[in-house]
Amino acid sequence: MFLPSLGCKMFKFLTNMYEKRFPSRGYVPVMDVEDTNNEIPRPLPLVLEQQLQIWMQNGMQRKEQRAAAGNKIRQCHHAKEETIDLSHFNLSEWPPYLPPTLRKIDASHNAFQQFPPASLVQLESLDLSHNRLTQLPAVYSAPLSRLNISHNALSSLPTPLYESLEHLRVNNNPLNSLDSLSSASLKWLEARNCGLQHFSATTPALTHLDLSENHITSPPPAWPETLQRLKLSHNKLTHLGRLPDSVGQLNADDNLLVELPNPPPKNLRFIDISHNQLRRLFDPEKALLQVLKADHNLINTVPAAFSRKECDTRLWLSDNPLTEETKNRLRVSNRAISAFDSALPRIVL
Repeated sequence: MFLPSLGCKMFKFLTNMYEKRFPSRGYVPVMDVEDTNNEIPRPLPLVLEQQLQIWMQNGMQRKEQRAAAGNKIRQCHHAKEETIDLSHFNLSEWPPYLPPTLRKIDASHNAFQQFPPASLVQLESLDLSHNRLTQLPAVYSAPLSRLNISHNALSSLPTPLYESLEHLRVNNNPLNSLDSLSSASLKWLEARNCGLQHFSATTPALTHLDLSENHITSPPPAWPETLQRLKLSHNKLTHLGRLPDSVGQLNADDNLLVELPNPPPKNLRFIDISHNQLRRLFDPEKALLQVLKADHNLINTVPAAFSRKECDTRLWLSDNPLTEETKNRLRVSNRAISAFDSALPRIVL
């Protein structure tokens, strides 16, 4: 019991010294010594504490919440934490010290123009969305696997992309093109509202691809064979090309589609093709289809398989010029929807 008690007294002594040395800078201890379960606290080394204090002081006139950020850094250092939340602090400069134990940093909604120091050798997840990035470092040695850089001012990405990266979000950046994007490890890519007119990135391991809200007019020569979820809503596509059988979810609503892949992917379970110019649907028996949304098209008839009682595909067909024969056939099979009978449920079970 003597040594922990001595350590606590030493911590209080150092705290008093800091407060006397920096009386106007408001040093706040990370936690009450009595709550440490006799663990000796780990205050920052004096040199680092001085650097942090100077950094905090320099941000006062910029309306940056550096004091709050500094206290989080102290607490993270003391507890050897692996995650830190520095979001919404209006920070424009990285602090002079970040604990080397960090694996995850949320620094979204700030004013950063640069990445954190690459010396964070354990950093795996970094959120820098809603900042002021205009370019990324060509090389970044931290082992990043997840990166969110949405809502910045990026016009290009490094070539090649960081080797360890598996999950990338670049939504709402003026990229205009992803032609130079090359990654053998990338599995998840979101590039919504980036001004893209086509997609030809080299990403053979992708399982999730979201290219919604762009200006894409035609599909790539080949989609990645590993794709499971493909989101292409709000583009200008007239056709989708051949889709790999691995695709289980397809969102292609609000395009200019006049035809669908035939046959469809064998594993397709969900498809939204509403608000297009389609006149026909594919046979649901050619896939594992559970949900098909085809509202607001030019469809006048549907394959007979949709009328069979054993078909359990949920079907949306409102605002289509269905023929009376098609309507009657669906009514008889109890698969009517609000497209032609408002008294019956819109979702077909």
